[in-house]
Amino acid sequence: MQYLFRPLILLTLFFSFRLAPAQQPLNLGFEQASIEGPARPWGWQYYRLAPQAEASMDSAQAYAGKFSFRITGKEMPDYPHALGYWIDPWGLKGKQIALNGWIKTEALNGQAQMILETWGEEGMLDADTTTVAAGPEGGNWAPFGLKVAVDSPAYTLSLAISLIGAGTAWFDAFTLSADGGEMKEVPVAPEFSPAQMAWLAQQAAPLKRVDATPKGKQPDFSDLAAFRRIAGGAQLIALGESTHGTGEFFRLKHRLLEYAVREMGVTAFAIEANQLAVVPINRYVLHGEGNARATMKAMFKVWNTEEMLDLIEWMRAHNRDNPENKVEFVGFDMQDPQLPIDSLLAFLEDYAPELLPPVDSLLKPYREAWRQQYYPAAPDSIRQRWLDNAVEVWKLVSRKGERWLSRARMPSEKKRVEWAIQNTRVIFLKRRNNNRIKSIQCGIISVSLHQNQLSVQANRILLLIFFYPPLIFSGFII
Repeated sequence: MQYLFRPLILLTLFFSFRLAPAQQPLNLGFEQASIEGPARPWGWQYYRLAPQAEASMDSAQAYAGKFSFRITGKEMPDYPHALGYWIDPWGLKGKQIALNGWIKTEALNGQAQMILETWGEEGMLDADTTTVAAGPEGGNWAPFGLKVAVDSPAYTLSLAISLIGAGTAWFDAFTLSADGGEMKEVPVAPEFSPAQMAWLAQQAAPLKRVDATPKGKQPDFSDLAAFRRIAGGAQLIALGESTHGTGEFFRLKHRLLEYAVREMGVTAFAIEANQLAVVPINRYVLHGEGNARATMKAMFKVWNTEEMLDLIEWMRAHNRDNPENKVEFVGFDMQDPQLPIDSLLAFLEDYAPELLPPVDSLLKPYREAWRQQYYPAAPDSIRQRWLDNAVEVWKLVSRKGERWLSRARMPSEKKRVEWAIQNTRVIFLKRRNNNRIKSIQCGIISVSLHQNQLSVQANRILLLIFFYPPLIFSGFII
């Protein structure tokens, strides 16, 4: 697979303001909630979810400010309920970092932890940990302090808070200091130079608006010529976003999809979602089966938005009005292998029942691990066994593929065979990529959408991915 990457920067009102140095604001005091509400403070991310545990911002037990963060456990699991906060260390290189804060516990049967770490390409570079294991009586607020050095190889500074076991822990009033100076925000890049500003002025293509064409209005795409020029002859056009959930990003993608379908020959929209989960959405946009609001619930919650609903409804209206030029809705995400495994087993039950027992036996350990935990953790020896089993399944199924295709009489039957082979490929690549590929984007792109598996002739595909640089669109040639 060959890629062509050419950036296009689309900026609105960019030059109306003086640019401030690039800073990462901090929310170490738990005062600001995320868009999800008090269950997750802004900037913090859950990375382990213990069963029966609960967590939230808490205004009743704050050491300072309005809120602390509370984690309550009700049993003794094998792993913690944990949140992380990741900081770009660009402006911290060569400095001694101190994290200070306060913790309080109650009826704790287990332990609470605060961890500060630096990571580089070779793994963990430095770490400091504070563990609190109080008795059932609990206690008052107690201070803690952590220190690490940020060396030049570090690519992230990470902070984690966790509770393993039963009881409650509150965390509050964290402060970050570099060489003794407290930091409210962390510089992550140098200021733009005059030469860089001049380059931006030359390369920027201002947008007139971010919204798609209102119903009943004539489209105006005059400001999107630069997008078409950058995409060139790419068959796969990838649109990124620096954050999930930002309405303006998705509204702009809706407008670009409209333009790409009307003017650039795009006939498929691919999104970061499981292909089998979005089949009902595709049936709706192609044939009007079901309704958009119900079918979209099968996707990740981050896609259950009014902006996504508007895009799906636009696709349905376009297909209804243009039956000879339909656009299809497909998924390409390979995170969860459970649906592909279930689909493959159902296919084998009908087409090759003699393969069902060995394939089921080979895939069962991996599938059961996913049932118990999303992205299951396991020793390297077990992960290697999962990979070996996936390779064996791929060999069993792929060698039968040509024979199954030759026996297929109807297009629908042929497509079912092709999807069975593709599901096997997804299972194999998912397991291989978990073992070997560091970049999630590499893992996603490695699962290609085969043209003969789409319901319409897909000459060009608009692909929606999570991509860190804001408002940068990439053209890929397959």
